[in-house]
Amino acid sequence: MKSICFRKYGAPKVRSAFEYFELPYLKVVQREELITLLDDRNAIRKHGAARILQKLIAGEVSAVVLLPGACLTVGRRDAVIGMSAEMIADDAQHFNKEFGPGTWVCGYADDSISYHFSAPCLRVRRL
Repeated sequence: MKSICFRKYGAPKVRSAFEYFELPYLKVVQREELITLLDDRNAIRKHGAARILQKLIAGEVSAVVLLPGACLTVGRRDAVIGMSAEMIADDAQHFNKEFGPGTWVCGYADDSISYHFSAPCLRVRRL
């Protein structure tokens, strides 16, 4: 079957792309807020505040996060788009509108365990 398809239509062209893009935080935590959280009763918040405060002092805290994104296209119609962290439905719908119905969108978590909320999603969920 494969050889018949290739003879009739030719081998599909496979292309790939990889790029980091910046996603700004809605709020950058301030030193005073972290110092207050060091006395929090919740052990997870206390631990997180200590870890982030240490990074802030070392100058490692940024107002944006760099997220990797990858795309693999096969032929003219099919594409797989992968982005770091959890994708949400309106991201997938956006990519399907932009690149067509043969687009698959997936999210993966490597060093970023988070959700990337879009403005419409935030308005609906009132987060």
